Amino acid sequence: MTYKDYKIFNLLERRPQVLLFGNGIVRNDNEDMRWERLIQSIARDGIDVSEYRDVPYTIQATAVADMGDTKRHQKYEDKLTKAAYRKNSLVNALLTVPFDAILSTNYTYELEYHMLSQYPELSKHAKLKYSHWTIDKRDSKYLIHGFNRLKKDGVAQDIWHIHGETRRPTSLILTHDEYARLISRILLYNKERKKDYLDYENEMHFKSWIDYFILGDLYILGQGLDFSEFDLWWLLNRRLRENNVETGKVIFYEPKTKRAETKTSVLKALDVECEHCGITIEPNCLKADAFYKDFYIRAISDIRRRMSDRKV
Repeated sequence: MTYKDYKIFNLLERRPQVLLFGNGIVRNDNEDMRWERLIQSIARDGIDVSEYRDVPYTIQATAVADMGDTKRHQKYEDKLTKAAYRKNSLVNALLTVPFDAILSTNYTYELEYHMLSQYPELSKHAKLKYSHWTIDKRDSKYLIHGFNRLKKDGVAQDIWHIHGETRRPTSLILTHDEYARLISRILLYNKERKKDYLDYENEMHFKSWIDYFILGDLYILGQGLDFSEFDLWWLLNRRLRENNVETGKVIFYEPKTKRAETKTSVLKALDVECEHCGITIEPNCLKADAFYKDFYIRAISDIRRRMSDRKV
């Protein structure tokens, strides 16, 4: 475990290149990783989560589980640690892109697994070898300052589990209440950093995933940006209102669908570029999985091109 390990960037020369990674890429070939399955795993006996289909996931997680945080988190951990990790060529390709930071909303270790296949099976103590902190002590609950660093083919990747990770059940952000509490921490951190954002001159110390989200060039892939994840929407809005320092670009990758039209409109209003990579998926499309695979291949190629154009 390494403390006070953070990166320094001259934002006048270049911005950190940041991936916001969600469950989409791995969910395509692993049904157990779908939100509906995960929420069903903590539901009270006799409750069918499908009845709550139109309810945001964060409220679903609150409504279906009649248990305290500790027990609910433990049930989630039990479900997630049994999730089958599978090799995925798309994830492998993504990890060869030289990001400065990867922000993952997943509680599980798909990224770490593709860099070190035995990682998910390591004990909690053994996992500490790969843990790094940007401050002189660990966060008590929220992983505001903590990340995992692993190497693949000699290239290191810093992976920030922004909604918690399974080795620390208390860190999991599952319910509406927990998302609200996380936002309170984000607000506090953003207030603490206000002077740093104003006076950074040629150097900025990146001490949290929040810095990367606000100040970096952000590529969002495999993350559907469901409206229930209101911490991410708050941060997108925060970027627009950040007067102290210029923020980077945000590119959201998702195939064009009828269902996502409203979300796309909101994202554009928040100065987010929506990239469909020439892929449109019609309702009830029987070949959706094949279209998504083609889309992810194109998206990864597009990210490489954009990063190359910016001479990163």
